[in-house]
Amino acid sequence: MSIDAALAQVDWAPTNSAPTTDGSRYATHSGVLDVLGFEFRVYRLNTGEAVIHADDMERFFAEGRA
Repeated sequence: MSIDAALAQVDWAPTNSAPTTDGSRYATHSGVLDVLGFEFRVYRLNTGEAVIHADDMERFFAEGRA
């Protein structure tokens, strides 16, 4: 499964974040991406990009799952 297909399965919830005044990116939606039982917090930005919470990535690699 591609990352795009996996992200399409995420139950996205609005974050109710207000747009920034300086034009920087911000999360409009958040969700949880399950990869083989490991849960990653993910965010959809106002640009349409999806990002994974850095702490979850660090924990994933620290636990030797990669």
